[in-house]
Amino acid sequence: MAGLGKQGAARRGGGQLSVLLPVSLPYDKQTQIGANGGTLPLARESHGSTSVNNAPLPEGHVEHNVESSSTRRKRGPTRNIALAKKKQAGEKLNVEMPEELGRIVGLECQPLITELGCIVRKHAPLQVTKWAKIDKADRESLLQMAKESFNLHDGQVKDITFAQMNTQYRNHRHKLHKNYFLPHPTTEVAMQHPPPGVPQEDWNYLCSYFSSDEFKKRSAQNARNRAMQNTPHVTGTKSFARMGVEMTAQTGEVLGPIELYRITHYSNKKHSWEQMVELQSHPVGENEAPVCEEEICSEVLGHKSGYIRGRGHGPKPNRSLSKHHDKSELEAANKKANELEEKLNAQQKDMEVIKATQKATNEILQALMEQMQGATQNATNEILQPLMKQMQDERHMSAHAIAPVLDPLSW
Repeated sequence: MAGLGKQGAARRGGGQLSVLLPVSLPYDKQTQIGANGGTLPLARESHGSTSVNNAPLPEGHVEHNVESSSTRRKRGPTRNIALAKKKQAGEKLNVEMPEELGRIVGLECQPLITELGCIVRKHAPLQVTKWAKIDKADRESLLQMAKESFNLHDGQVKDITFAQMNTQYRNHRHKLHKNYFLPHPTTEVAMQHPPPGVPQEDWNYLCSYFSSDEFKKRSAQNARNRAMQNTPHVTGTKSFARMGVEMTAQTGEVLGPIELYRITHYSNKKHSWEQMVELQSHPVGENEAPVCEEEICSEVLGHKSGYIRGRGHGPKPNRSLSKHHDKSELEAANKKANELEEKLNAQQKDMEVIKATQKATNEILQALMEQMQGATQNATNEILQPLMKQMQDERHMSAHAIAPVLDPLSW
């Protein structure tokens, strides 16, 4: 907890509705509530002229009230006071985290979820790009804080708790970005207005990160991914697993995947649930095994490795069902590969036929050209030979006629 103490101490003493300047309460008085039963420090807010622990204000203290009588008072950050009252008895609370659901559920789930949000908001390091970049030792320290109030021992429980912390850590940073960074025109101006409870050095880091190309690129990609959701859920902040457990407790009947999808995703514009019901109502033959609801949901919503569409990030696919889908996908891929290979072979055969046809055509053309050349030569010879003979005869006749003239003896 060495990495969290300085930052946690720096966040204590800041008021949500009042800004305390220039002197804050001493550290030992700020953590007075936390020392009683191991609860988290609750002295983050001040109302009026007294602090949460009713300690007198130090001499020289100046209070600047940011609210006016005409301004509507807003709800402040959750402090989980209900849990603090329960912990006065000194007993730790038990929570349900079924492995098959992968979520925090049950009657005591909300106090734990709220407590994890308080722990993350007050103590989680902010000078990192995301939850996964927080040091393992710091994450273990955060978990230890939760163990002060809840029984969290099993390895699976630890993973589920960290997953919940991850979600609330992202939500906290999103609110800081939306409510305290975006309203300002520039990064420099935003740095001058840190949120209550956030140390200046942490806020400077966040402002620089919010302005970076890395953050903007990731935000744009997340927005595109979000836009690809065909049927958004309609259950608010409750997980689908928690919704199913609560509905089961109310009705006394276990909620199947199809009915759970209707409750969490039903839309008049989409007809996924109607398709599921239609597939479920199909008659089954004598030698056919009935199709389970998980397979019906997967057929309608599509399959994604390691994730059940329509069920959230908690539950994981059944191994046999996942293997069935993987086998089906492999068979489909093999079938497509075979079809492509057959098309390629057919194209190669067609090319061979074309090449053979081209070769035969070339041979025919060559023969025709040779034939034409021979015929042309013969025709030329037939025409030229008489002319040549005539010219030779005329030359002989001319020679005989000129010979007496040229011979002096004949004079």
